[in-house]
Amino acid sequence: MTRKLLVALAATFALSVAATAQSLPPLPPKLPVPKLPAPKPPIKNPPAGLVPGQPSDPISDYGLGVAGYVLPGQGYIVSRVESGPAKRIGLEAGDIVKTVDGTAITTEASWTLAMKGKERVTLKILDGRDPTAPLATKSVNLKQ
Repeated sequence: MTRKLLVALAATFALSVAATAQSLPPLPPKLPVPKLPAPKPPIKNPPAGLVPGQPSDPISDYGLGVAGYVLPGQGYIVSRVESGPAKRIGLEAGDIVKTVDGTAITTEASWTLAMKGKERVTLKILDGRDPTAPLATKSVNLKQ
């Protein structure tokens, strides 16, 4: 009796699967896979300061007396302190300028807009050697 019951259940299941398969709509045709554009070749001679790890030219420090670069979303990374105002306020290689006069430094453009044409700026600086240290606020005259 158990065997007859199992056979009857299996047959019913097979019929219901076959009926369901017939009532399903056909699968849509395969969509073509979009072709991705080829990656751009690296710039052979990139402008200074636009490539992480490559210091900016002295003109783009706007009188601060540093060489560095903007790491997107992080701030202006000081790679070398040359002289002048930066040395007077104690900036060192590895320090990160997070804001200038309250403007967050997230891109090269934000650095330029915050520094260009200023005589005095207030910097919020993170010590790159101790990221747990609080931000230091330093004001400096650029034109002397």
